[in-house]
Amino acid sequence: MELRNECLSIEFSDTTGAILQVTDLISGLSLMDGAMREILEAQPAFLLQFDGYAPAIEFDFSSHLEKSAAGQELTLLWESRLGIKIKGHVVLETGERIATLRLAVENNTDRIIRKLTYPRWQGIAELISPSDKNCLAHPQATGFLFRDPMHLFQSRPMAFAGPLPSRGIIASVYPKGFDGSPMQFMTYFAEGVGGFYFACQDPKGHKKWINFFKSGDDKHLEASFIHEADIIESGSCPKLDYAMAFGALRDGSWYAAADLYRDWALGQGWCSKGPWRERKDKATWLLEDVQFATFGINPTEDRSRWLRFFHDAVDGPVFHILGVNWPKEGQDYRGSLLAAERDDWFPARFCPQNLAAIRENGDYAAAFEFDLLVEPRHPSFAKIEEDVVGRSAEFENWDNHNFVHLCPTTETLQSLHTWRDLMLLGEGMDAFYYDISANNMNMSCYSSHHPHKPGSGPVLVSAYKELWTQTKQAASEAGAMYVPQGTEMISEVFLGTLDYYQARAEAGPVSTFEGDYFRDWVIGGQAEKIPLFSYVYHDYAPVRLDGWAKLSPDFGDIFYWIASRVTLWGGLFELNYEFSFLEELDGHREDVERHYATIDDLSFPIDPKKVEFLKEIGAARTGFGKPYLVYGQMARPLELTTPKIDLDWYFYNGSRGLGSLYERGTFRVPQVSHAVWWDAQGNLGLFFANLAQEEITLEIPAYQIRRQLPRGCISTLELKTRLMSRHIKLEDTVRIPLKAREIALLEVQPQDGID
Repeated sequence: MELRNECLSIEFSDTTGAILQVTDLISGLSLMDGAMREILEAQPAFLLQFDGYAPAIEFDFSSHLEKSAAGQELTLLWESRLGIKIKGHVVLETGERIATLRLAVENNTDRIIRKLTYPRWQGIAELISPSDKNCLAHPQATGFLFRDPMHLFQSRPMAFAGPLPSRGIIASVYPKGFDGSPMQFMTYFAEGVGGFYFACQDPKGHKKWINFFKSGDDKHLEASFIHEADIIESGSCPKLDYAMAFGALRDGSWYAAADLYRDWALGQGWCSKGPWRERKDKATWLLEDVQFATFGINPTEDRSRWLRFFHDAVDGPVFHILGVNWPKEGQDYRGSLLAAERDDWFPARFCPQNLAAIRENGDYAAAFEFDLLVEPRHPSFAKIEEDVVGRSAEFENWDNHNFVHLCPTTETLQSLHTWRDLMLLGEGMDAFYYDISANNMNMSCYSSHHPHKPGSGPVLVSAYKELWTQTKQAASEAGAMYVPQGTEMISEVFLGTLDYYQARAEAGPVSTFEGDYFRDWVIGGQAEKIPLFSYVYHDYAPVRLDGWAKLSPDFGDIFYWIASRVTLWGGLFELNYEFSFLEELDGHREDVERHYATIDDLSFPIDPKKVEFLKEIGAARTGFGKPYLVYGQMARPLELTTPKIDLDWYFYNGSRGLGSLYERGTFRVPQVSHAVWWDAQGNLGLFFANLAQEEITLEIPAYQIRRQLPRGCISTLELKTRLMSRHIKLEDTVRIPLKAREIALLEVQPQDGID
């Protein structure tokens, strides 16, 4: 059976309903290995997993193909004698490159169909030669690109996730930001030629897996979507009240796939508040004023000299997310947590000198909160034991995050959450930060004691939104101001609810946590972090804090690449002090015994050149680049030809026992960091950061600039940096002088007509 138009061909088995081939008729690329057809014909079209087991069930299959002027429609029907029926409906419209698929499942048994896997794209082959031109872009950790997955995805231990073999993206649960998928699409493409797009179009946050991995024969790749039932009770099954989409890209890039997804995503409820530039409910200081952020400074010890130093280093306010150990009874990274007893939290232990310095500087602060966690060894735990999340005994994803935490539907957490944040507001906090929060957890709770049925998906998504919204409203009313909320990592379902999030993967070789999964591949050049989430959502999304950086000379010149990349990709650069000391300042250093994490007694000086670069990134974000980097929409970059340079790096900001701790090396990057943005007025912003230690002149063919514009011609070109602004002439080759370690904006104002 074949669905076919002038752009796309999709072949299905007429005996099983399995997908046998997807072909881009424009580029000529085929997704599957044609030699696998007979094998695929013998494979199940879908997989069912009952609660705890996967039985072999025989299904009768039938289909019906209809053609009309609008396109083609294929109906697929699988029926078993046990009373299970699955119906699929595939539509390929005339002239479209993307087909849509809908599934409906009926379970007329007393068993629980826990999971359904369909579609399955098996027998995926290399698209072109050479093999390193074949790429997978996946939303894991908000966006990674994998080169040559056919050879990369082998049985190989992961750097962070323990013994699970790295056969690819094999258990990436959605919606989850830490070790899963914060978006529900992926793309496999041949660079510069074409490729294929796979997406779910679920507006509610049903739990699912977005997988692309090495198949069992070790010679092919496989892509699939796994869908979980929302409710785990007798007779339940996955509720697939959403479409899936798959087909061919217009060109061979991940940008083409991201454009398709953005077209769908901006129409969903999580974007209903509109872009930040149009919203009134926002923290303007966080979006427009903050120069950079610090994370994890010890709030209980006098660190005021460092706080003043950070403020004086730049030309505007700094955002400080203070460390974890502020509660009355203490918390740390050494195993000390609290339960839900209010007497354990306050009065807080904030050092008065720190709070005074932040206020005098005009800076902003939030306190690190473990949003959901409770300590099961605490004497009071028995009172709330029934309020913790009920877990599944099944393997669910790479890092199951088996923390004991409260379910957001329970009154215990709702009451504690709002009360604790109101108390923090009274302590002088300007924002709230929630670590190991919803974006770290599987969106499920299987407890039978809570105000929801055991299950997963939308009920948990809604509960977390309501939890944060309840707290935000109470805090904003109490403080007569909008109080922003941030979390560790992000998922698309929480856009419109959160204001910022912390991430770490854009630090490259010195990343940790979610950035550590593919760290060895990043260092080796087989994988790279891409701004996939920002490209789709930046103008609607919470502010991204990233960098995991240090100011010491020992950290290495990788600092400039990280700081510029985070900034040019629209993020707020972060200096991190969770697992290592503040740098030595005027002969002063921290005491290792007073730190809240178990770390080695290593202290480093401050590198004045890195401090100076903080002014560059602050000015770019809050000054000349604000309309783009804060409120703009990301666009495709130019095809720059610049030399590569080797930057040294040293990873010392990690928890003791981490295998990558104290690694060092050099990392090859382009001499110029680059990004392109649109502002609200239709102007094009071309950003460049010179990472070299000497001045260079960047040469750009004018046609590369012109082809970015949807209309007319260029009326003006204006070059802006922290220290100057001037018009430059449009010639066949546009020459941009860049001083050493300088960030520049070439603003292009298009105008209809002819030069």
